[in-house]
Amino acid sequence: MTKNTFILSLALVVTGVAIAATPASASRNTCKKVYLSADNRTGTIAKVIDLDYQISGYGKKSEPIRNQEIPSGRKWGTERNLEQASGRSTYIIVKYRTRKTRGLGKWSKVKKVTSRPRNCHDRTAYNVVMR
Repeated sequence: MTKNTFILSLALVVTGVAIAATPASASRNTCKKVYLSADNRTGTIAKVIDLDYQISGYGKKSEPIRNQEIPSGRKWGTERNLEQASGRSTYIIVKYRTRKTRGLGKWSKVKKVTSRPRNCHDRTAYNVVMR
């Protein structure tokens, strides 16, 4: 092996290591277009009032939503980009109230339901059931 061949081989190895060390996989793991849904099985109207998500090793983040009234037996959903959760174990937390049977416009205390944790990638779906 000549000196030039050795240097060229070394350069290719170093370049290959540098390419392998770049976060190319992280750029593909963006956690975009994530579908978050809540299934209302409370037997009455439910109002989704807050949507948070917990990222393993990162903390809790909040997604702004308008209060959404969901009829009994129906499903509510939204699509969001959760870039901070890219490839990490994540679960969603939905806070809601249910309509009381007595009295007009009366709502219950805030209840919350949590999804199962999943590694977040593009087009991941999270679902919770409100009971």
